[in-house]
Amino acid sequence: MGSAELEMMSLRIRTIPLVLAVGLGNGAYAQNSGRDPSLELFFDPSRPAVQQLYLPGTRVLKHLDTVSFHERILTDQELSGGVVYPASDLVATRDRRIDFSTMEAVREGRYGEAGLAHDDERIALVRSFYQRLSPEQGQWARAAMQAATDFVAGRDRHALLRASYAVSLNPVAPGLAGFLKAIETRTGKSGTRIPSGTGLSLLEVKLNLTKELFKAKQYTPMLRICRDVLILKPGDPTALARLGSGYYMLRDYEKAASVWGLALKRETRSGERKSLSSMVALAKRGGRPKPRPEPRKPVIDLALVEALYQKGVLAHAAGDAAASQSAFEKMILLVPEDKRARKALRRLSVEGGL
Repeated sequence: MGSAELEMMSLRIRTIPLVLAVGLGNGAYAQNSGRDPSLELFFDPSRPAVQQLYLPGTRVLKHLDTVSFHERILTDQELSGGVVYPASDLVATRDRRIDFSTMEAVREGRYGEAGLAHDDERIALVRSFYQRLSPEQGQWARAAMQAATDFVAGRDRHALLRASYAVSLNPVAPGLAGFLKAIETRTGKSGTRIPSGTGLSLLEVKLNLTKELFKAKQYTPMLRICRDVLILKPGDPTALARLGSGYYMLRDYEKAASVWGLALKRETRSGERKSLSSMVALAKRGGRPKPRPEPRKPVIDLALVEALYQKGVLAHAAGDAAASQSAFEKMILLVPEDKRARKALRRLSVEGGL
């Protein structure tokens, strides 16, 4: 199955019946129908993607940082031991070609000024669509600013993802569709376009696609889609948990433990932190269940055993076979393997016809 077909899976209403709603008090939320049994692997449809994306009562995305977003990616890569992203995916091939002040202008959306300070074809391409972008223009502008920064720095896959995300957030934003097309032409790679009418952004589609791929046991493609989500929203605990699940199902337990450990650092909800802690421990055991503790052996009162033996001997000597037998039987209950008690009981049986 090709990557294009896999990504289109999430757009089929018959496979993910999502309803998008906007409320003044609760913001935006998506509700999936049905339930997935794999709760321990964080694929519970009761944990909708959209609830984690928006600030309460607003349509302002929490994760669209326009300056330090890439540093957050690098931090997570380091904390995970380098297993969240492929190393080649994080290289900024053009950073050293551009001086700091010019790159700073690009990060801040001042493309006209950046163009004056540095004659660069990629900056010129961005400037042909936007002299300036500002976070105050809306969430699509923030995503577009991230896309421009990645594009100028040479992180082409990231730039295409972010430009596609911006278009999905606002398909009619001035110049945005042309900006995505220009990046595609310049890089020779394709972005992703969400069909109109779904009501979902690219991030939401991809986050739900990870669930479909998990159900279809397509774990390797699922890892790539989880990374796409983490590029768009660095440190997202749900995407990290699912990335760890993909590694786990591929029996790469060391990577699963590292990624789940990072998800634990990013997760704030107590119930899910508890689940993640168990999952980290499971991965560290190589997928083996926690060993059951051996049953505790009862503590034997040796003094009582000896007292019962003496009582049995004395009762036998006194001709009280019943009392003697009772004492030796109590010894057997305390120490089933006691040879003295068994021998005495056999003797009593022969003597008394017991």
